[in-house]
Amino acid sequence: MSKWDDQLNNHVINTSLANLAERMKEEILISDDINVIELVDKINQLLLYSEMCLQNVIPQLVNVGNLNND
Repeated sequence: MSKWDDQLNNHVINTSLANLAERMKEEILISDDINVIELVDKINQLLLYSEMCLQNVIPQLVNVGNLNND
């Protein structure tokens, strides 16, 4: 792998997304309330979209510093 691949693959954003994915599986999020169901679904959709975008990015074209910005 190249330096850019390593920087992107080792970036904290990957850990954050993995942590969010694990938290979205928690039983506390199971509800009969339609508002909770919709909110959890939206968060899951955003999570999947974020993961897909990171998988499709060309590491050489990403300024990893931009991922560090708050």
